[in-house]
Amino acid sequence: MAYANRLRADELRFECGMRGQKQAPDATVDAMRRVFAALLAEEADGVEHQDALLPIDYEDELSVVDVKLTELNTAIDVLAVEADDSAAARVRALLSHCNRRLSRLLGHSGAGKRDRVKRMLVSLKDAVHRFRLAGEGAVYNASSVRSVSSFASSHTVHSSSSSATTVLSSPSVSVHSFKSSPSATSTPKSKKPNKPHKIPVAQQVDFQKWGLNFSGAENVSVLSFILDAEEKAESRGLDLNCLVRGAPEFFTGRAKVWFRTVKDQIDSWGEMKNLLRTEFLPLNYSDNLWEEVRGRLQGEQESIGCYIANMLSLFERLALMGPIKEEIKLNIILKNLASFYVKGLVSQKVLSISHLKLLGRELENARFQVERYDNSRRTPLMEPEFAYKGKAKKALVHETVVEPEVAAVVHRGGGRPPLTCWRCSVSGHRFRDCEAKGEFPKFCWGCGRKDAVTSTCPNCKERRARREEENKSSPPPPEGPNQW
Repeated sequence: MAYANRLRADELRFECGMRGQKQAPDATVDAMRRVFAALLAEEADGVEHQDALLPIDYEDELSVVDVKLTELNTAIDVLAVEADDSAAARVRALLSHCNRRLSRLLGHSGAGKRDRVKRMLVSLKDAVHRFRLAGEGAVYNASSVRSVSSFASSHTVHSSSSSATTVLSSPSVSVHSFKSSPSATSTPKSKKPNKPHKIPVAQQVDFQKWGLNFSGAENVSVLSFILDAEEKAESRGLDLNCLVRGAPEFFTGRAKVWFRTVKDQIDSWGEMKNLLRTEFLPLNYSDNLWEEVRGRLQGEQESIGCYIANMLSLFERLALMGPIKEEIKLNIILKNLASFYVKGLVSQKVLSISHLKLLGRELENARFQVERYDNSRRTPLMEPEFAYKGKAKKALVHETVVEPEVAAVVHRGGGRPPLTCWRCSVSGHRFRDCEAKGEFPKFCWGCGRKDAVTSTCPNCKERRARREEENKSSPPPPEGPNQW
């Protein structure tokens, strides 16, 4: 009776009618609920009922189911945010009701109408999976929707207690392209094998070129694979359900073996996502990810924008297990900021994550301005492509020339002698900056003497000996606490 109490007048009229008890137009909801409860009790005892609502008005039925699917999706969205057992009981009853209506339609429909019914069944299966994830307990344990691939293109229908039972007489129809076979008669005209169903032009996709694969290995994130697959499909303007067709191209290793065992149960991408998460998410994933999020510190060189983006991505993964309040996200991010941002935000009141990003960018801009005018640090070039890439010449510094023939030449006004290159003997530059081409005689790098090297140069030897004598004759440094 509890199930009957969750259905409305039009739904009760249908449930009673398909069990052989057509209700009068003026029948009250309470009366129909009692009749329906009695019919359910008879079914529990093994009594079979004949459908009293034939023939079926397909367009009217499809319109009714379409409205109810919209109601279901809205109600499930609400339950995902706030649990409500009473509302969940209504959703569960409506899911079962829509399941019966669509199964009955698919069992009696011809090839022309079967495609629309299949699409609605796929939407219903997605709704069932979303409903199961919305809460816990028996009330959320909605009955499974029959796999669309179990319906054949040629069939015989028998009425039963809950839905039409299809007796298969030909191979299953592939639902991945949502195409059915050309004929839908109760008895096949010939025993010719069914030709492969053509995929719509929009769905003829070379999945191998996507560069997408998933092996199921422990170091590979199944959630990253799901997100990448959806982004690639959406960027190409494809329906996400086409990803079910591409699964054999995506999966490798352990994941491919797993897919082969479940592919007959999958009719939609939403259904595949749920199965992927159940199979490949690590044990205690939510608890372990929470610890990872709480311990995710901002790197010293990580910008505020990149850090917030990484944290929000982690929060999105956690949101699969339940919604997270914005204030909780903000508090975790603030707690894990780098010391530079913590110091800069001491006197600031951060109102939201977007506000934090704005304040962080202002701090980064201030730091950039300080570093730009700090002569001790080199500011990185904004456009290195257009920078001068030649080697800068060093400033000209006087080189004392001590060669005997050169040392005698003294500047007329006194002071330092003119700057002369020891290599090419041209005035105006040092030998380290000399660009003259050709072979030149060797010279001492210490004093410039021609045909000499520093280790054996007489001039340099004499200078070193003089320096040593001066050191010997100079008084020793003072001893004691004031010694330098």
